[in-house]
Amino acid sequence: MEAYIKSILKEVVDLRREFHQYPELGLEEYKTSERVESELRKIGLNTEKMHHTGIVATIKGKYEGPVLLYRTDMDGLPIKEETGLSFASRNEGVMHACGHDLHMACAVGTARVIHHFRDRLHGSVRFMFQPCEERQPGGAKQMIEAGVLENPQVDAAIGMHVTPDVEAGHFFALSGGVTSSPSWFEITITGKGGHASCPEQCIDPIKAGHYIYGKISRLGEIYRKKRAVISVTMFHGGEVQNVIPETCQMAGTVRTFSSDKTEMIRTDLMDVCAEAERFFGVKVDISFRTSMNSVYNHPDMAERMKRIICRELGSDALETDPWVFMGGEDFAEISDRVPAFFLFSGVGGKENSPKFPLHNPRFYADENMLEPAIRVISRFLLTFYLPQNRL
Repeated sequence: MEAYIKSILKEVVDLRREFHQYPELGLEEYKTSERVESELRKIGLNTEKMHHTGIVATIKGKYEGPVLLYRTDMDGLPIKEETGLSFASRNEGVMHACGHDLHMACAVGTARVIHHFRDRLHGSVRFMFQPCEERQPGGAKQMIEAGVLENPQVDAAIGMHVTPDVEAGHFFALSGGVTSSPSWFEITITGKGGHASCPEQCIDPIKAGHYIYGKISRLGEIYRKKRAVISVTMFHGGEVQNVIPETCQMAGTVRTFSSDKTEMIRTDLMDVCAEAERFFGVKVDISFRTSMNSVYNHPDMAERMKRIICRELGSDALETDPWVFMGGEDFAEISDRVPAFFLFSGVGGKENSPKFPLHNPRFYADENMLEPAIRVISRFLLTFYLPQNRL
């Protein structure tokens, strides 16, 4: 298998660079979808369109066995790229700044491996190319509603996301909750507007908003020690310099790994808003919604992947240091329904190379991650029918 992967690697890298040059936003991945379909059909797979630009293709093995789903995302972000790469985005204002170009190339490469070795495959592998992961609601739920987990019924699922936090060729194979559950809040503060020269005749919503912002920031510091994040990301009040406004608005996000923690934070935010009403005489309205759960990695599947990484690449490739991914992922819609595993694959450069986070206009991913990622995911899919002690 290793020799076959090396024989197709240049084509996979070229495909990744093509994806990177032509990113498209969620539910607008028309050319991306066509290109994926072309690659899958080239190796002899039948494809099915699902939920706008989503694509599904199934490889049936020679032997009976479980049905596995391999999901990947396809959309880019509304970011102007500043990497200076020779294959930088040609679609102005859109960039693959979250590695979905690598995700797709890895999935296509894995499909080629599984198809090539299908006579060794027990069961089937269903490849799911999902639109609109970056926008809410994400495309996973819609593809599930359209039947991606049915006909044939999916028994287990795997997905992958890149991280610049470790070098290419290194992996996190974590167990339990591995992505945060994102929630969103919006706060509207209503006071009494008037002329800025007569503040005594007004009830200043900005002053109350400043108080709320300070209290939320303090809550964020407290909850950060409890594996949770609270961030205010928008604060707007007033239009001109000589008017105290009637209202101001703020909004932000909450990230946790449990519904209990989310509810605790929601209650704390409500209490802060009630305090502001009492102290400043304003009216405060708050809305709070949770968009998805945490991705849950089945412990047995995590242990299986750990063994495969160590066997294929050596124990040094398996990262064991404590690490937390606070991003949300709608792969959670899948892990809510079937046993699942979500792999994190390093794309960072060597120790002294510059590192930029996901969603940054200068985010750079080391393509050397493709070969080891295809290798361990393919091995995982081809050997899933085996008991762990035979891996």
